[in-house]
Amino acid sequence: MVYFVCFMNMFGLVLFWAKYAESNMRRIYFTVFLSCFVFTYFGGLLIAALLYSMLGIEKISAHDDTTWQIVVLSEICLLFFLAGYAGAAPFRKFIRMRSELNWRRKTKGLIYVLLAAFLISVVAYVIGSGGLVLLKNGGYENRYDANVGMGGYSLFFSMGLFACTLLSLRAESAREKRKALIYTIGYCAITFVVLGGYRQLGFAALFSLGVIALMRRDVSFAKFLVLSGALIVVTLVVAIFRYTGTSSDGAGGIYGKLLIFFYDGFAPVDAFYNIVDYCKYHGVSENVIANQFATMIPRSLWVDKPLIVLNGGNFYTQNVLGREGSITYSPTLLGELYLAGGSKACLLGSLISGALLRALDEIVIRSSRRLVVAFFFSFAFVFVFNLYREGLSVLTTKLILFGGASFVLVCLTKLLASGSKRSGVPRGL
Repeated sequence: MVYFVCFMNMFGLVLFWAKYAESNMRRIYFTVFLSCFVFTYFGGLLIAALLYSMLGIEKISAHDDTTWQIVVLSEICLLFFLAGYAGAAPFRKFIRMRSELNWRRKTKGLIYVLLAAFLISVVAYVIGSGGLVLLKNGGYENRYDANVGMGGYSLFFSMGLFACTLLSLRAESAREKRKALIYTIGYCAITFVVLGGYRQLGFAALFSLGVIALMRRDVSFAKFLVLSGALIVVTLVVAIFRYTGTSSDGAGGIYGKLLIFFYDGFAPVDAFYNIVDYCKYHGVSENVIANQFATMIPRSLWVDKPLIVLNGGNFYTQNVLGREGSITYSPTLLGELYLAGGSKACLLGSLISGALLRALDEIVIRSSRRLVVAFFFSFAFVFVFNLYREGLSVLTTKLILFGGASFVLVCLTKLLASGSKRSGVPRGL
């Protein structure tokens, strides 16, 4: 019965993509999150069964009764998310529907400022951390040690994503579109090498470029799906390179690694199962939600800030899994919520998530403020990824940090533009 429910949810997701996804892609937050949620909590269980039957790797060891309980809870949380999304529909009344946006008007200067902030932060990060993280001993597994005190610099890495998306939105000619693609690929390569194998920002930049191409009819929906599939394969191959020389080397050969990384990267549902099982026998004294907000405090202000603050992901890694390495395992949205308050927190958090994503979708669809639309569109994949894999509190902190950094750079751009206007220098904005 458990597998039947999971299969039916996956079948429903396939029907959704076949019938509605192309026209519904403008609701990018809803479409991506719904796909990730269903694939994680239902598709993940099917992939876990496949891993066990093919490779003998037991990702989920919960009792059948527990498995059924969690599947039912996941289904109810999905309904609460949909209810929250539908219930937040009145939010659109507060945003007057816009006409077509002119992306070429006063955005060129901001792109330069965003790229400059990105490149300066890269140089400062490399100098401060003593070299490229990917080339250091331990590479990706030691990225936390390399990132100590560098969080302020790495925050501005995301501004490159904003710049690449704006460049794609501005592009009209074939030459401009090729230029945007080249810049985006370069951005992916730089962030991957400098941050020691970090793929999220690069994937988000390429995904945004693909969605823009789809909405402009530069590619068909079928081609968009093929390119998205190819992008996923590339990220999995990159993961194999990233973990070379680590404990994952002996995991089931090349195809076994691809399947394992596909599961771990896109459907780590075992985290939710592990957390539920842990909470049956242990109390959770840490406030993982509050701890997540504490991660935003700079070390210059919090001198005794721990190397690893026990937010949802770190609590799951350190306490539930008992791992002491620097890699953080994602608790998933429902896992973080369960640590915060059990099943009731899962239901409430799912409802809030639905309402929040509806608000973001309406901003992207309706708002006439070009830079606000560009910001929320640029970070759509990043925000959804952080929500479904890391939790609601992580999404909230990302909204604050990325939004704050973007606001500062927008203000700087306007200040530079006003200064050039007074001096009579052409602004190019």
